Amino acid sequence: WERVLKINPENADVYYFLGESSYIDGKEKDDRTKEMLSKYVEIGKDPAKLENAKNMLIVVERRSEKEDN
Repeated sequence: WERVLKINPENADVYYFLGESSYIDGKEKDDRTKEMLSKYVEIGKDPAKLENAKNMLIVVERRSEKEDN
């Protein structure tokens, strides 16, 4: 996916899949997850993926809040 992103940075699905995979990797990848999924929310078109990306971002934010406390 990283190569596809370099070749075609306007491909929204790449941001979704990279964000999803870093989300699965856990909280140590939260910065990358936020970056990729936020970009997908900005340019993505698929309603199901948009909803899922937003939900993953909510979980990441909650994890970050817990770390700050």
